[in-house]
Amino acid sequence: DDALGLVIIAVFYNDPDHSPEPAWLWLVALGMFLSWCLRKWNYRLPRLAGQKRQSWVPYVVLGGTLSWFGLLKAKLHPALALVPIVPFM
Repeated sequence: DDALGLVIIAVFYNDPDHSPEPAWLWLVALGMFLSWCLRKWNYRLPRLAGQKRQSWVPYVVLGGTLSWFGLLKAKLHPALALVPIVPFM
């Protein structure tokens, strides 16, 4: 519900002086694919003794950065960068 509201705000309430450039959204898709690959790879890694959770840092640094840069270049609000990445964490 909240994520859908953020997407609606980003798409329909953008800056009228700068129209969105959807061609840059391929970087968001690449960040999502990279996060999906990290998720699949982490399931195949053996857990260290006492480690119950996998780290969120690679998702944010790799997938989040690609997503942020893609939204910024597409002229959408980059605060939404982790919205497509979080489901893969």
